[in-house]
Amino acid sequence: MAKAISVLAALILFAILVLQQTSSAATIYGNIYDEGLNRLDNVIVEINSKPEQLFVAKNGSYEFFVPEGDYILKAGYYDEMYIEENISVASEGDYALDLILMPNVTDVPMLESELIEDEFENGSNYLLEGGMILLAIAAIAIIVRIGWAISMKKGKKRLSGKKIKDLAEEGQGDIAEGEDFKDRIVEMLRKQGGRTTQKEIRKELPYSEAKISLVIAELEHKGIVEKIKKGRGNIIILKKR
Repeated sequence: MAKAISVLAALILFAILVLQQTSSAATIYGNIYDEGLNRLDNVIVEINSKPEQLFVAKNGSYEFFVPEGDYILKAGYYDEMYIEENISVASEGDYALDLILMPNVTDVPMLESELIEDEFENGSNYLLEGGMILLAIAAIAIIVRIGWAISMKKGKKRLSGKKIKDLAEEGQGDIAEGEDFKDRIVEMLRKQGGRTTQKEIRKELPYSEAKISLVIAELEHKGIVEKIKKGRGNIIILKKR
């Protein structure tokens, strides 16, 4: 009997506590819509009360019982739409708060204008990088060309100076050799009694026919020798002994 009385007293105490909490609680309720203000079903709504409460809005509406305090309401429709609202409960009573879910920002595709702007920025970056590369290549090509031109100019100067020097030395050698050749022809004519043939000169002196003819023509022009055509050969006569 005593045990039954104890159980009954506990039940009465529990009922009183529940009634007191219920009487001091506030009700937060409302409907749930999408951005087109169409009612949404099967939306999951939660509130950060203690303990936390979770409600599945089967018919597009929700309801929570909470004590006084500040709360955050979160509602999500699959991964497509989401909303988060703050609400303060200052005293017991009814608080109506309709939730309008908006598309999830992470899943919203980029607008066409944003795509165009992004592509333009990327294209501008590519063009800028490509332009810098082309400028660098052009600058290198110009530097190489200038260096090559300077090198060629210096090479030509060195070559020209060397060529002039070689020609001068060669000319001096030719003159000295020409004078010696003339003296040898004159000396040969003296040994031959002042008369010989061009063929004999060719045999005695190791020079070409053309060069011998040239030197004899020069001696004839100076009046030192006289050339007489005879048959297929020439007779050379020493005029100045």
